[in-house]
Amino acid sequence: MRFVENIASIGRQLTVGVKQMTSEFVRNIHLATAQRLKEQGADLYGIVEHFENVYMPMDELPQLLGQLGYPQQDLKQFLKNPGY
Repeated sequence: MRFVENIASIGRQLTVGVKQMTSEFVRNIHLATAQRLKEQGADLYGIVEHFENVYMPMDELPQLLGQLGYPQQDLKQFLKNPGY
């Protein structure tokens, strides 16, 4: 019985690890897409719309936008009053 419990535990750990890797992988793809959109002239509203369209969790938005070079103060103001 102990062997089966150990195998089940390993399986759960692997599943969590794969989900985290996939999430990070997908997140990086959407971040790269947003970077291309910005380079092509998309404004902050367009970038946010992209993240919404791909169901990116909104609590991750400030960090993602920060990685794209948007100043944190601008983000705080934008997130309080998105206007779109």
